[in-house]
Amino acid sequence: MDLSRSPSQADREEAEYLKRNPPEDLAAALRQAGEERRKTSLARQIASTILGSADPSLALGDAGFMMHWLAWNKWGKTLEQLIDEDRRGVEKSSRRLLSVQQEFQKWRYGKQDAENVQTKFDREHS
Repeated sequence: MDLSRSPSQADREEAEYLKRNPPEDLAAALRQAGEERRKTSLARQIASTILGSADPSLALGDAGFMMHWLAWNKWGKTLEQLIDEDRRGVEKSSRRLLSVQQEFQKWRYGKQDAENVQTKFDREHS
């Protein structure tokens, strides 16, 4: 059951608490699963899509990947697309690029957890 969607306020509060303070054994298991997933070819294919490259061996450090990840997950575009459109004077892309840079700086200085970044996938569509 998804506690965050429960009609009970207490359940929703518990879900929020667990999201921000997961039990250490669960957090360790998730970190391990994440490491294993990053090593798979599927993760490389996804990274290649986000990075806008057909080269599946392409890899970036966490900071480099985060900028690309934010661009893709916030706006559905590669970082290079946003930069190119910004250079061509597309105001909407300039504003989107700025929001990616702002979110990146929050993450970089520990003020934003990547798990809590609002993405295009979080928006409700009617």
